[in-house]
Formats: sequence, C-alpha cells, structure tokens
Amino acid sequence: MSMGQALLAIGAITLFMYTAVNVNRTYVAASAESVAQQRNLDMINYAQSLSEFVYAQGQRYDNLDVIFANSGDINDPTKHHTYVTSIRDTLFATIQLSAEQNMIHGAKGRSATIRIYTSAGTTKQQRMETIAVIVKPED
Repeated sequence: MSMGQALLAIGAITLFMYTAVNVNRTYVAASAESVAQQRNLDMINYAQSLSEFVYAQGQRYDNLDVIFANSGDINDPTKHHTYVTSIRDTLFATIQLSAEQNMIHGAKGRSATIRIYTSAGTTKQQRMETIAVIVKPED
C-alpha cells in the first residue's frame, strides 16, 4: 500500500467516524428532547387530574378545609401528594385553599392553588402551578 492510499484510507475512516459521531449526537439530543416533552406532559396530566379531584370535592364545599388540611406542605411527606410517572419520575403536589371570597357574578367560592414539584436530590423544585376555582353551591 502506498503512502497516498494509506492517507486516503485514514481520511475515509476519519470522515466515517465524524459522521457516525454526529448521527449519534443527533439521536441522543432527540431522545433527550422526547424525555423532556414526556416529563412536561406528565406534569400537565397530573395537574389536570388534581384539578378534577378538587372540582369533585366541591360537592362537599363545607368540608373542604378538612379534605385538604394535609395537602399543603411540600417538606412533610404526609402532607403532599405523590405520583410516579411512566418514565419513573416522581412528581409531588401541594393543594392550598384560599379563604372564601367573591367570585364572578356575585357568587362566593374558594380557589385551590395546585403546585407540581420535581425532586432534585433532597430538595424539591416547583415546576408548574395552576388554580382551580370552586364556587359555593347556592343554598
């Protein structure tokens, strides 16, 4: 094999490796983006489920303080909600009720602030927040 052929072979191998590394990098970036999108969808779905739970409890309006008494402290494991997602992430949620206030059209009601957290080691980081409004049933 002459020197020119050897350099050509080395150049071809180098070009092949460069292309293979770039294809692999693109695949890894696409996979990471898919996982990030799945995390976001899981958080949205979990918040929606908790909102529906809050709305369902609106039928027992006078007992809301009792129902959600142990749902507002993210640092106490007995006082928040926990959910394991399909990609094995653990989400945590708190639900905090407001005092009764005037809502739209003169109706009275309460708002429930739902916060979704993820775990970053020993600390929990808030990732999203939504508010559900519970209107007091008319007497």
